[in-house]
Amino acid sequence: MKRVLIGLIGVFAIGCGEADDIPAEYEAMPGFRVRQQALTPPCSVMVEGAGMLDIETEYLPGVVACENGNAPYEALKAQAVQARGFVYYKLMVEGKTVLSDSQGDQVYSCTGRLPNGPLDKHKQAVAETKGQYLEYNGYIVAPFYVAGQIPANPDPNDPIASCNGAGGSGGLNTERFVTYNWGKANCDIDMTTLGWTPDDCNRNPHNRGAASQNGESCLDGLGWKYQDMLDYYYGADIQLLSGDGQCGGPAPYELTDYDRFCGNRADGDYCFDAATKVTCTDEFGAGSEVCAGDCVDGACTGGVEPSEDNCADLADGPHCLDNVLLAECQGGEVASSVSCVNGCNNGACLDAPDNNVNNTPGINNTDFNNVGGPSVDPMGNPNQQAFPDLISESRGEAGGCSSTGGNSGGALSLLVLALFGWARRRRR
Repeated sequence: MKRVLIGLIGVFAIGCGEADDIPAEYEAMPGFRVRQQALTPPCSVMVEGAGMLDIETEYLPGVVACENGNAPYEALKAQAVQARGFVYYKLMVEGKTVLSDSQGDQVYSCTGRLPNGPLDKHKQAVAETKGQYLEYNGYIVAPFYVAGQIPANPDPNDPIASCNGAGGSGGLNTERFVTYNWGKANCDIDMTTLGWTPDDCNRNPHNRGAASQNGESCLDGLGWKYQDMLDYYYGADIQLLSGDGQCGGPAPYELTDYDRFCGNRADGDYCFDAATKVTCTDEFGAGSEVCAGDCVDGACTGGVEPSEDNCADLADGPHCLDNVLLAECQGGEVASSVSCVNGCNNGACLDAPDNNVNNTPGINNTDFNNVGGPSVDPMGNPNQQAFPDLISESRGEAGGCSSTGGNSGGALSLLVLALFGWARRRRR
């Protein structure tokens, strides 16, 4: 692999004020906003005090455990994607070769709280999101996250509003960095002041906002999956992708509306709407049925019983006799009929909805006793640069830029996300 340094493309402001605008001479440099093509992620990372670590089986489980290890499971998976995206950004955008085991980068070791290392749930959260990271318009997103405030009154009937931390508690003054971008796209999103926030968001495509760890725990408690949590904070047009090669992973599972419906429901059959029954298993949609008549209390009722008289008053041609029964009428009689699996409308069977494919994601049965792996030298840069604090060791309760001065890892510093651009040439 041959690496070509494209150029220094950013500056950062020290402390907790807002980032200054990028001077014109930096903005004009050719490496600004270098797009990824097919991302082949690094397999390992050098961490100060720990040596070369396998990213997927050693480093990320440690970061998830130390940064937000007490979070519920879907929030842990969101944390895994965010932590992985940060590593990719550091190695592949900034070009750094060594990460610190501190809030300056991400906290990897916390033996005081976890003397035996990450728990199985931390390893599983990483394994089930293997290789997944965020892009916007072809650019690696730097997935900022802070503690944020604990939402005051989570409401299952209004999770979007009620998991907003405004007016909540805790968070050590980090709520001001959190962005709420559900349903927003392009430059309608709010960028976080942790990074450079130009008037035209496309001048800094790496800054798509910042997540709240406490908010993600709130969403988890209301049945949300990690995929939607990421959209909630970073916008509707981010892409959840997986790198290719040995250290990438399978394509991320695409949530269905049935999965969202089943997110906080016990196993069993439910009415998804007035005419659709859905089966929930392990908080995912495992199957569905369009009822011929109505869906009542998780069961299909009613519908038309097929008979020769069904077409008595109908013109020749196809007709929907109920929600699922399609009949071909000829001379007032039923020439043929079929039950439409996905429903019948306007004399035709419906196709399966694109977003409601009934399949439950498989579980990655990782051997948690084998947490080692080959140590592969990541892409390097001989000119290492200091990097401001991006992530705080919050565990959902603390964050940077604390006015109390009690943050053990130091205050968050503001960052212009794009510091270095790297173009990679691969011989195929």
